[in-house]
Amino acid sequence: MRGGWGGDPGLVPSIVSMVLGGLLWAAPAGAQQAPDSTRISSVTMTAAVAPGEDDVEVLLEYRLERAPGTAPEPVQLHVLRVGGTEIRDILVETPGAPDESRALTLAEQDGVRESATIDLASLPGDAFLLSYRVSGAVDLQDGAGRVRLPLLVLDLPQVGTTRSTFQTAIEVPEEWRVAGTFPAGLRATTPGLWSADLQVVPAFVSIRARPDGAWRPGLPWALDVATVLILMGVGFVGWRHLSGVVREARA
Repeated sequence: MRGGWGGDPGLVPSIVSMVLGGLLWAAPAGAQQAPDSTRISSVTMTAAVAPGEDDVEVLLEYRLERAPGTAPEPVQLHVLRVGGTEIRDILVETPGAPDESRALTLAEQDGVRESATIDLASLPGDAFLLSYRVSGAVDLQDGAGRVRLPLLVLDLPQVGTTRSTFQTAIEVPEEWRVAGTFPAGLRATTPGLWSADLQVVPAFVSIRARPDGAWRPGLPWALDVATVLILMGVGFVGWRHLSGVVREARA
């Protein structure tokens, strides 16, 4: 099994997301650039973690917006190598036409990314599905677990960052006690279902949990306790000082 997992405080995931995003979309010299006439309108991600399984099936639904009068062009997609995960069995599908699916093969690009090319002209519309299996997505060790789900991200700009672009719904066993997520915007909407509605498409989604449902103090809990102790200490010092001032005034 792989090593431990640190905490997921809100500021850290934001910084990591920006760094990873820059890494993911930083195309090397000579690489094919994305056409500016096509933009990402929305990305919807669904996945389910099955008890006792190390692999997770992921489905991405992409919706694009294309400038009027422009022809679709080939575009690259990239995926980060996160931990010991591996992307397998990629299929490009058209909504409502699963029989027309075709396989997609990734090629290593620079040691931390893998890439492939999708010919948008071969798709009948501006919406398509990417289904794939993340091998080694679930890592369990000493009663603690984490799920890592890399995303296949198109090398295209988003329509804008002032509206929701990325939606996700990830199912985990209901008995899991989730201790942290990345991005930090993931929330439990129903028992066992974690969802998010974000303005940007992340490079990956991860969940840290205890599959046995047991509670363990983590970094957020420790920070809360430390804050309370500090406030109590400051209050006590202030009370001692005020008491001394009152005694001096009465003398």
